Amino acid sequence: MIADPDRVATLVTALDHVAVVCVLLGLATGAGLQGSRLEMLLTRMIDTTVHGLVYEGPASEVVQRACERSRIPYALLDPRPGDHEAWLRAALVAIERLVK
Repeated sequence: MIADPDRVATLVTALDHVAVVCVLLGLATGAGLQGSRLEMLLTRMIDTTVHGLVYEGPASEVVQRACERSRIPYALLDPRPGDHEAWLRAALVAIERLVK
């Protein structure tokens, strides 16, 4: 099955046996990315094996609220890194912290 971001249910089935999800949107914009689709994805992740979320993009407050409410550990990355190497190190540290 191919996951379709317009159909959150198709994304959730891909999360079986996944420990950390990385949602890396950078500076992408769009109401769905910042609103209902993002909230639906976060809500559906609760019933999966996901133990952590690394998020980069707009609407980080939505992610923060949802993860804290669901007690899912999370890390927020700066969507305007400027320095690719520093961004990569920060992403790897975030993933490692969530896996432990």
